[in-house]
Amino acid sequence: MPKPGKSSASSGTRKKHAKRAATKGQEDDEPVEQLPPEPRGKKGKKADKKAPRPKVYIPPVKPVAPRRDPLDAHGLASQLPADLVVVLRLLGKKDAVSKGKALDELQAGWVEKAKQESATEEDIQSLLTTFETMLPVDLQCQFHHYPVLALHSSRRVRLAATQLQASLWGIPRLQPTLRFYLHETIGTIEMEQILGAWCTTAFDVDRMVSMRAKPSWDSFIKSQSAPSEGVSSAPTSCIPVVASFIQLALIAPNTVHQSLNPPAPEAPAIISRSQKSGKSTPRTFTKPAPKSTTESDPDEEKEADRNARYRVGALGALTWLLDTVQLPELPSTVESDTEAEPQPPHPLLGVLDNIFDMLHDPLFWSCLYAGTRPPWVEAEANVAQRAGFGTAQPAVRKSAWALIPVLVRKWEAKLQSCLPVMSAAILRSAWVESDHGVRIAMFEPLLIFLKAYPSSWMLADPTYRPANQGTERHPKAADSSGDESEVDEDHQASLGPQVNIAYTEFLDFLKLGCGGSPVQGYPVILVALSTIPEEILPLTKDALYNFYSSLWAAVDGRAISTLDKSMTATAFISSLFECTVYLVGRIQRGQQTNDTGEGGLADLARDLARQQVAEAWDAVESGRIVIKEEDAGIRLSQFVVRLGKVHVDLSKAAAEPMCSETFRHISESTEQTQALAWKDVDILAAFAAALPSDEVALKNAVKETVDSVIKWSSGRLKTQEPGSDSASTDVVDLLSRIIQKFGPILKQDVSENPDLETTIFSSIDHVMRALRPNTSVDFLLSSLSIWTGAEKRERLWGQVLGVIGSSECPKQQSNAVLSKLLEPRKEALPSCGGSSGLSGFVESLLQSVLANGDTESSTLLGKMLVTSSMEARSFSRLTVIDFMSLEHFIPLSVAHVCVERAASSVIEAIPPLLHQDAPSPASLRATLQTLSPLFTAKSPLIKGLGPLADLVVTVLALAYILRLAEDGDDMLDECVGVAKSISKSWAQMSCPEQSRVREGFLNLAHSTMQDVRARLESTTVVDALSAPDLLEMLQVAMFDADVVLPPIATFERLHSNADLGYIDIPLALFDPTIKQTPGPVTYGRDGLSEYGRVLAALLEMFKWDRQVLSRYPEMIGYLLLLECAAEDLTLDPEEPNAIFGPTVEKTFVASLEEDISMAITYVFSSAVTSISPNWHQQICSSLKTNVPAPDDGILSQVVCKTFRAATSMETKGLRDLRIFRKVLAQVAKTGDITATEADQWILLCDSIRKQAPQTSLSITLTIAQAGAECARLDRLRNELASTLSGIPPHRASTEGLRVLRHLVASAPLPDSEGVYLPPQRAVFLLQALQKWVASDEELDEEIDSLLVQLCSGLAPILLTVPGSHWDFIFDLMESNLEASSINDKATYVCLMRTLNLISTVEDLASNNKSFRATWQERRTGVMDAFAERLLEKPEKAQILGLYQQLLLQLLIVARGLQPFIAGDKGFATLLPLLLNSSSKIQLEAYQLLVPLSASRNERIVVEAAVDSDQSTPPELPGQLLEILGDISPADDDEDLLDRGLALFLPWLLTLDFFEDISIKVKNGYMDHLITAGLVETRLIPIIISSLDLKGPNKPFPIEMWAVDEFYLDMLDSSLPTRFQVLAAHLFYRALTVIPAATRSWFQDLKDRRLAEAISQYTSRWFTPMITEQELSRLKEPSAAEEFSDENFSIKVHTGVREVSAIYTIDDQQMNIRVAFPADYPLRNINVEGGQQLGIPSNKWKAWLLNVQMVANQTGSLVDALALWKKNISLHFEGQVECAICYS
Repeated sequence: MPKPGKSSASSGTRKKHAKRAATKGQEDDEPVEQLPPEPRGKKGKKADKKAPRPKVYIPPVKPVAPRRDPLDAHGLASQLPADLVVVLRLLGKKDAVSKGKALDELQAGWVEKAKQESATEEDIQSLLTTFETMLPVDLQCQFHHYPVLALHSSRRVRLAATQLQASLWGIPRLQPTLRFYLHETIGTIEMEQILGAWCTTAFDVDRMVSMRAKPSWDSFIKSQSAPSEGVSSAPTSCIPVVASFIQLALIAPNTVHQSLNPPAPEAPAIISRSQKSGKSTPRTFTKPAPKSTTESDPDEEKEADRNARYRVGALGALTWLLDTVQLPELPSTVESDTEAEPQPPHPLLGVLDNIFDMLHDPLFWSCLYAGTRPPWVEAEANVAQRAGFGTAQPAVRKSAWALIPVLVRKWEAKLQSCLPVMSAAILRSAWVESDHGVRIAMFEPLLIFLKAYPSSWMLADPTYRPANQGTERHPKAADSSGDESEVDEDHQASLGPQVNIAYTEFLDFLKLGCGGSPVQGYPVILVALSTIPEEILPLTKDALYNFYSSLWAAVDGRAISTLDKSMTATAFISSLFECTVYLVGRIQRGQQTNDTGEGGLADLARDLARQQVAEAWDAVESGRIVIKEEDAGIRLSQFVVRLGKVHVDLSKAAAEPMCSETFRHISESTEQTQALAWKDVDILAAFAAALPSDEVALKNAVKETVDSVIKWSSGRLKTQEPGSDSASTDVVDLLSRIIQKFGPILKQDVSENPDLETTIFSSIDHVMRALRPNTSVDFLLSSLSIWTGAEKRERLWGQVLGVIGSSECPKQQSNAVLSKLLEPRKEALPSCGGSSGLSGFVESLLQSVLANGDTESSTLLGKMLVTSSMEARSFSRLTVIDFMSLEHFIPLSVAHVCVERAASSVIEAIPPLLHQDAPSPASLRATLQTLSPLFTAKSPLIKGLGPLADLVVTVLALAYILRLAEDGDDMLDECVGVAKSISKSWAQMSCPEQSRVREGFLNLAHSTMQDVRARLESTTVVDALSAPDLLEMLQVAMFDADVVLPPIATFERLHSNADLGYIDIPLALFDPTIKQTPGPVTYGRDGLSEYGRVLAALLEMFKWDRQVLSRYPEMIGYLLLLECAAEDLTLDPEEPNAIFGPTVEKTFVASLEEDISMAITYVFSSAVTSISPNWHQQICSSLKTNVPAPDDGILSQVVCKTFRAATSMETKGLRDLRIFRKVLAQVAKTGDITATEADQWILLCDSIRKQAPQTSLSITLTIAQAGAECARLDRLRNELASTLSGIPPHRASTEGLRVLRHLVASAPLPDSEGVYLPPQRAVFLLQALQKWVASDEELDEEIDSLLVQLCSGLAPILLTVPGSHWDFIFDLMESNLEASSINDKATYVCLMRTLNLISTVEDLASNNKSFRATWQERRTGVMDAFAERLLEKPEKAQILGLYQQLLLQLLIVARGLQPFIAGDKGFATLLPLLLNSSSKIQLEAYQLLVPLSASRNERIVVEAAVDSDQSTPPELPGQLLEILGDISPADDDEDLLDRGLALFLPWLLTLDFFEDISIKVKNGYMDHLITAGLVETRLIPIIISSLDLKGPNKPFPIEMWAVDEFYLDMLDSSLPTRFQVLAAHLFYRALTVIPAATRSWFQDLKDRRLAEAISQYTSRWFTPMITEQELSRLKEPSAAEEFSDENFSIKVHTGVREVSAIYTIDDQQMNIRVAFPADYPLRNINVEGGQQLGIPSNKWKAWLLNVQMVANQTGSLVDALALWKKNISLHFEGQVECAICYS
């Protein structure tokens, strides 16, 4: 029976009913209003129809009064500037962009002007006055919008608003007005909104916004405080309104938002009825759904995020309020016996009450909770279904946690009443926090709270009943009303002891590895653990088991497996040990308090310590906890020591599992336990090393374990069976590790441990011979480290050396062990003593290096040699004793011998490599690798080496000269790398014997530069000598010719032995009898003689130092000799040459000529600018009198030296004559010789004519070719002509020939103003020469050649003088042409002079009518002879440059002589010239072949028209197709430049054959070309490779080129892309001339990528141009004439590339549409037909097919449309017009 007044329902049932009733009474949503039920009447359909529909009055919604804009309310819009009004209007706009722009404009355009430094005082005062005038109303406008702007969802708007607010407040003059407005003008609500928004913005979620708002808010609060009180006494008028806004923003942020942003008026309710199956339902008023903000603006802030932003600011403001502002304490509630005078309540007491009332609210503390439903507010009926404030809002939770330290620190007394709510909220939120950032922020506040209120663990769970309290109720578990009837005691008693929920969540927190923040969370565990009361965590085995199970669950469940596993593991281990020490300490203190004796708690403490050490040891050992062994050992050592301070037995109990586990894993010796044993040893060693010195017991425990392991290992080695090397290795490795790790312990009592010494000496032989090198060396070094005395160390070391050097030890094993021993280390090795050590072994290594090039032996030997005298070196903080001065492996004398033998081997190996093209021997690399460590170590063995200088010279030659040998020798490259390292090491040794090395290296370089057997070019040697690091090592200045080049005596010697031939055409004027053929010359692999190599080096040196020729003027003549030799080689490669051999590359020679020309021009141009005005007179006088010139400049020296050499050596050869002529030509070219200066040179010429006739002739020829006409030169010509006229025929071949040469040399230039001879004297001269020819005397063959050249100069003079001399000239021309031959190079000079005369006569005849008649009489005979020479077939392939010059001149002359070379023979002769190496000849031949191809086409067209049977179809020339078949595409850009026009001109000529011919012939040519398959195999590949259409680079762009036209005669040879442009033009020609063949290839193309690339390239660059041209042809007059018919019309649609043709008959139209594809002409033209007007369908389709075929085959749309028009007109011709028939 229930108690009286109580319900029979249980407590849970009563609570459920109460909760339901509360929820029902406080629903937020408005209920649906139901209309009264309709009156019952007749049922059925009729009744429903007759029932009147009641009318319901829907009252209109009263609109919400809008907030008036102050601009309108106060009429400010008419008073302010217009631009300011516009800006203020924008503040009321809805969109954030407009608001942001308005704020920026106010800030930049108005406020900042008052702060600018550049603003004048008047401007500032004017602006401030304006602000003050408009501020009373403008502030209303600003503050009217400020709360909305400061709390706007847009970060940009908030930032701009806070910046503007701070700027306005920052103007001191405006602050009084602002304060007056806030306190006296506006109401409380507006003030609350303004100040509340200002305060919360100072703590905005965005850091930038808060940083800008906080200073202005602090300044405002400070200005409101009393001057003596400061910030702490805030004004009572501000704090209440701010606190009110904060509370509202925290509890109901939606209310704040709606008050600042009132919603639009709602629409009226809608009456809804629903009828179904004749049954009526109640009518209801349904509220229209509010318009979602996300629908109108997708960027609008979500409601949850907005509320969180408001709460973050409010929480920050609340924290500031409670921390900064000093609020008064609440008055005491204790009643006093005496009545005091009532005090007026403080204004802030209500504020404080409201704040702490809010803190009592469980819903407020939901700001801390990350989950959806805070568990401590579930009992509250009004919030049972609401989410917490912190749900999904980490920023809110962070701000809420920041509030707790302030409350604990400053309001401890006030929190007593809030503790139950706060404890539940804090502890139930902390351990379930899911955000990492919040967890980091909460740990400090959590610890502060737990330290201050440890009882919070019990308060957090009021229903918790400890086990020892039985059924007693917790005092805090009762309801606040004190109604004991709310608890069912019988039910509670039946449940038994409960679990504290906060503690349970804490254990779950541990299981999850501190919730995912182990590094930050584990240090908190100890503090939290220390606050847990004993009622929750009793010192029982089960309770401790639960705690440690939770702690270890994070490890077992891999909850702490983060990226930084080491830090996580360290944090866990530290926390584990700290908690264990704390709990053990509590147990120990509990034992002392309870006095339970040895058992009970004492056993629990020992078991707990032992268990946790064992667990931690196993976790580290197995890898569950990833931590370094050293760190684990240190942590364990610290833990065990701290346990020992609690009780000594605890440290022993904790150390026991470590020692036992270590020995167990070692003794089991299985594969699974081996790795664990190694890790155990490392941890135990770190443990022992970290133990303090006073921990003797622990150290003894470790020592006992080590001794046990050593005894076990010794016994295992003794009982090991032979051949079981793997087991022995494991034991030896273990012993080595034991000795290394526990060395300090073993050294203390090594004498007391005989087992260890016996084991080492007995097993060392087997260890060295059979085990792995790493194992062997580690064991040896470990064994050496335990003895401090030298006796046992040297004994063991000697035994080891004996084993390594013995024959019983495999060589591979010995090498490996020695390599390991030679590695740098801290420990010093013993000396080998008086024994020979490894001398024999070293000898075998050296032999292997020198004979076989064994790199392994060389590396090992090098390291061993370093040991001979290497001293200790300091690296960083460690002294690494590689090898002391003691001789560890071999005696010093043996090392000296080895180094000298290795050096001699290198010295002997390098010179042959400089002169032979053989690969470097492998022994050289191995020897260098042996010596390199000695140089690196600066070994005394190197410093005392006898042939050190020779060794360094050869090494430098290898490192800096041979490194430039590009012959693909990998072995040589490796040798160069080692040599470079040695040279750097030598430089770091302060370059010993530097002078000897410098002298020897330069001599070697100079000899290599001259030697024709050298594998390197001389220019390469010069480049090698310019290396900066080399010059620095040798202490040589850069670009020093004395260093780089051989001595000047070498140049003079080589120059005196060189001579030049008689090849140059201008030099043909010299006496051929003085011609001297060079003697036998030896050429190198680069095609240069010894002198040529030196001169090439000189030219290369000039590139580096342009003053070298100015310092050595004599070298100018040497370079001019090189230029002459290059010219001779170009003109006649078959003639012997003193410089160049037959294998020299033409490109190299051409580059040499360019470099020489540049060098000579540079020197002479510089020298001419510094000569005196009368320099020519002085130098001529000096040359004439043979005295030194007064001017000692470079120009005078060169002229004098070359002149004297020419005059003294002119009878012995042409070398110096040609050099002097080039020097004088340069002087004349750069100095612009005047007539007066020319007189001086002609005067010199006259003075030496008899003594040095060839030199005199050179001067005359140079002055005449310079165009320097003077009186003395004119008189000289007349004298020579007069003398020549008086010479009889019998002296013509002697004296006459000499004078004739001089007269021809004095001929003026064709365009000069000088007159060769007077007409009458010229006639007399020719009459005398006619007598020579007509006489019976045998004349020299040179006379005919000279006469022709003389006549070329006299022909313009004799143009108007009739006489027999013209017949004489014509006879000379004809006879010379007949006597010459292109197969006889002896006649080349005569033939070229005759061609010049023919060209001169042709030019004269074209301008003089009377002479033209005289010339026509003899022209045919002369031209026939010329045609024979032109069409003469060479007997062999001519490579002579002289032949190329002759051929070019023949082609130039043949330009206007096509009739004489027409026909198949002329075509066949000229066609191969398209492949000539000279581009000029190619172009001239092409220009001649184009008209020949046109004449051939005319003949073929006529023949095709006559041949009606088509028995012989038209074909292209077979020879042309053969040439096309031999042309392959260019491999790369370099190949394209080399082959050039030879790739394109034959194809251009082929396409020329398709121009201006009939369709029949064109089709025949097309079939011939397609049948030959040349388009797809030759033409297209050439275009693709030239334009790079196949990749990988981008195709050649042609946007800047008009490729539809290309003028070959204007081809720019300096343009690098000239042939790419020509290839594009060829592609255009192919697309327009032979579109069918190109289209056929494209359609058959299988490569899709290539097809796409070509299609895109064509459609971009060619299709628009071709279609535009094709469409423009339809508008040409010729097309208009073709289409002249009143019934026919054409419409051209240029934009879409379409053409419509319309034919009208009797008002009826037939039409077709022709469309060009996007990549035309790669694809066919599309032809579509329209109305056909009675024409049969098959005929109509045939017409359309014909149109398409003609347009696609020939590419002519005009022809295609003309054919369609013709078909229609013929079809209807003679028919009567009848529209019916057409339909």
